[in-house]
Amino acid sequence: MGEWWDVFAVMIGLFLLFSFGLIYLMALISHPIPTIVLTALGYVVYRGWRKAKSRGVDKDQG
Repeated sequence: MGEWWDVFAVMIGLFLLFSFGLIYLMALISHPIPTIVLTALGYVVYRGWRKAKSRGVDKDQG
């Protein structure tokens, strides 16, 4: 039963990844500049969040 659920979860994950990839590609083709700007903003926010998170972990350990 657990193995069946694992396969199901992987299939859902791949389907979502494919769907979002397709939507992203369509957005990139129809509106390239805003899509690239939003992607860059998202990446910057993600990196800042990761740095803040790792800094917080270091503070907790120290």
